[in-house]
Amino acid sequence: MQSIVIGYAAVFHNPGDQGTVYEVERGLFERIAPTAFERDLRDGQDILACVAHDERFTLGSTTDGRLHLSVDPRGLAFRLTLPDTAVGEHVAHLVHTRRVWGCSINFDIRASRRFRVRGVDAVELTDVRLCHIALTNRPAYRSTTCVLRSGAGPD
Repeated sequence: MQSIVIGYAAVFHNPGDQGTVYEVERGLFERIAPTAFERDLRDGQDILACVAHDERFTLGSTTDGRLHLSVDPRGLAFRLTLPDTAVGEHVAHLVHTRRVWGCSINFDIRASRRFRVRGVDAVELTDVRLCHIALTNRPAYRSTTCVLRSGAGPD
């Protein structure tokens, strides 16, 4: 039976959820706009899924069909079919036991906007080139998620 991990690799800014904002450095906060991933998803950019930002432990990609990405009002949703390997089995165990529970992303900024809100500097990412998503226990955006679903069927 295949192990499938689903969740949110990135979350869009929600004023009522502090987990949708990341403090890049003291006094500078980052948030993600709903437009941030549109170009990559539209153009079919190859995006990897890996463990803790280590591409030596790549679990799949959008081009190999193991990683499926979509955008909804909450953020960048994903569905990852883990490989039938020792690494895939270990990752399934880590996610199942909640030792890995969140996600992070590696990206290059194409466009952003800076602003101040209530005296605090902020940057909103409006267009990024997504390189990979990473399953992790230390996500920058604390409202990201990953959970294990077993079976080859749909959600």
